[in-house]
Amino acid sequence: MKALVAIDYQPLDRLTIAELPKPAAGPDEVVVKVEAAALNPLDLMLVRALAHIS
Repeated sequence: MKALVAIDYQPLDRLTIAELPKPAAGPDEVVVKVEAAALNPLDLMLVRALAHIS
């Protein structure tokens, strides 16, 4: 499975696409197939460590 990965707080151009193992469901769990996802401005601020959430 491909994933957009942020290893640490860093500029957005340092995000990488990585191949990760497919998750497996444990007891009483399900795996949901995601066709598409999006980032919102808060997600981007968190990656850049600019958001101050208390």
